[in-house]
Amino acid sequence: MVCEMEYTHIIRNNNTKLGTKRVEIICNTLIEPIFGDYLQYYNHQWEPQYYSLGSYLSKENHDDYCIVMLNIQDMFEKIIDNFYEFDEEKLAIIYESVKNTLNSFVSYLSQNHSQIVMFSFEKFYPADQWDPIDVFIEKVNLYLNSIIEKRVMVLLDIHNILNQDKRINLIDNVYREGYQKYTIIGMNLLAKTINTYFEKWNVWRIKCIVLDCDNVLWGGIVGENENIKLGKTGRGKLYREFQRDIVRLYNKGVIICLCSKNDEINIW
Repeated sequence: MVCEMEYTHIIRNNNTKLGTKRVEIICNTLIEPIFGDYLQYYNHQWEPQYYSLGSYLSKENHDDYCIVMLNIQDMFEKIIDNFYEFDEEKLAIIYESVKNTLNSFVSYLSQNHSQIVMFSFEKFYPADQWDPIDVFIEKVNLYLNSIIEKRVMVLLDIHNILNQDKRINLIDNVYREGYQKYTIIGMNLLAKTINTYFEKWNVWRIKCIVLDCDNVLWGGIVGENENIKLGKTGRGKLYREFQRDIVRLYNKGVIICLCSKNDEINIW
């Protein structure tokens, strides 16, 4: 773990650049320049560009990479400010509205970036203190994860990341608006975690998969063998799960092609 005293030394000795990758960082919390410096420490090619939510949405052209570090207040300020005034019926209506907003936002991100790391919304209270607003935030995070997992993006649980080691303070206990929310060590950990995912995505990206049909999508030869293996049990279950994996890749943007000698009437 990099300690605060090492920060200046690390940044000053990280001047070599072999080309840059612009990454848009959507964040209404003050994190620059330290967060960007650590991001460049783990990969010197990163060129961080910081945006508030409003300035990001008004931007016309976007870069391939995006990091989303927003608090739930940034997107739903009026809901959070007045949360305790709502009854259960009203909260149910609000939750549906929040889902629609998140769907639109995630779709917008997917349309404008090829690789996205997004952090879950932070809760207000420690895990051992139950509060209705944190229950609502957890419900929102679960829904957010369900729509993100279908795309080439990942939702990171910021609470788990910042609570990996109880001995280390990763959040500034005297945080005030307009000041750094995370400690230097906390921003180092967040930058390291983000870079890990970007590196995984960029090691080897599949653009297209070309598949045969017989004994690939199912067991046996269509038109010659009536005992085709494709189902919920036995070897057929393996082929069925393989087809589902292919569908998941297709939903994430991978091009799927068939190259087969089968007659078309037999395979559709």
